[in-house]
Amino acid sequence: MSPAEQINLILQTAHPAAYRALSSFGRQIYLPKGVPLQAAQAANARWNATIGQCTDDQGEAMPLAMMAERISDVDPKEAFLYTPQGGRKDLRAAWREHILSEADSKEEAQETLLSLPVTCAGLTHGLSVAAELFIDKDTEVFLPTPRWGNYDLIFGIRAQGKIHSYNFMLPSSQGMQLNIVDLIAQIKGAIAEGAKKIFLVLNFPNNPTGYNPTLKEADELVAALSGLFEGPEEPTEKPMITILLDEAYHGMEWEDDCCRQSLFFRLSKLDREHFLICKVDGATKEMFFFGGRIGFLSFATSSAASEVLEEKAIACIRSSISALSSIGQALLYEALCAEDLLEQQEKNRTVVRERYQVLKRELSQTKLSYWPFNSAFFAVVNVAGDPEEVRHRLLERGVGVVSIPSAGALRISYSTVPADMLPEMVQILEDTIINGS
Repeated sequence: MSPAEQINLILQTAHPAAYRALSSFGRQIYLPKGVPLQAAQAANARWNATIGQCTDDQGEAMPLAMMAERISDVDPKEAFLYTPQGGRKDLRAAWREHILSEADSKEEAQETLLSLPVTCAGLTHGLSVAAELFIDKDTEVFLPTPRWGNYDLIFGIRAQGKIHSYNFMLPSSQGMQLNIVDLIAQIKGAIAEGAKKIFLVLNFPNNPTGYNPTLKEADELVAALSGLFEGPEEPTEKPMITILLDEAYHGMEWEDDCCRQSLFFRLSKLDREHFLICKVDGATKEMFFFGGRIGFLSFATSSAASEVLEEKAIACIRSSISALSSIGQALLYEALCAEDLLEQQEKNRTVVRERYQVLKRELSQTKLSYWPFNSAFFAVVNVAGDPEEVRHRLLERGVGVVSIPSAGALRISYSTVPADMLPEMVQILEDTIINGS
């Protein structure tokens, strides 16, 4: 029996649905017991002639002096030597505790199935690893529209999934709201047509809309997903559904009625016979560490199944980029251990929250039509005509925005604009979009 077959057998026993969710590549991938393992086993050997990195005569890192001087407060071992495959164990454990810290109670934290997060080279890399593991040509992939353009590259072009676009927002008597109806209808349609594997991406808070579900919407969404197989038209053969949470902007919820807790806690309670829940998050936005490129991929499953999925995820990383940034992990771990972490995070979030409040106030005083937004860094403004043409006209007036042709709209990122400059920017938006000047 091959190494891959051995761990697949464990997964089939511990979480059969997770095994069924794997792509062809996901079933074949495993972590060879090669140099990293043998080097770890020889860590305390008198002569450790295993790993291909340079140390001095005392076994310490030997960096270039010009680099070491720039980060003199960091232990050279933590900055200049390799870290374990899948990331530092202490960092992974600390991030797991970081996730569980927002549980409503100690009991909920203890009851939540959560693997040891696998460290990735940023959130995008975490999304890509998940796609490698669970998507191939026979997987029905459901993505929101409008959406971040990289989704099509990751889940469509790279992973070759069959893309279905569900409308993220639905017009209602109260303006617009989360479009649970279209999402569920499309998934049920795929099930009725005999779909074997479904991969759903939920991006909250959402990019590009800047919207996060309210508490009521979050509960309705989880209930709708839980009831997919109920009713008079219950399928005889139920497909495996993988739900991937992209929580890049988690922690950036600005209104009191937002669901501030990760949906992972609610979704992890779904029937494991038919669902596998994955979560991608990281330091990029939560820790304002945009250049660190540290993300995490986690799974909601038992310990035995977690170990297999973690190994497969680490094997994906090993076979593509090999090792991760050591300095980035060192800095993040130090931040997670800091007593004033929450205070420092809130200080930065206060700046972004103020910009959100100013933009919302200014937009409400114009004739501009815009989507509801309550989180992340973004607002979406509708335009008549070609958004790309309007974008270029705005650029001529000194305003840089992103066009969203699929929605006939523009995305405004207020996270990079000082609060006192937002009123003038909104005035230019209105003059250009409404008055054509």
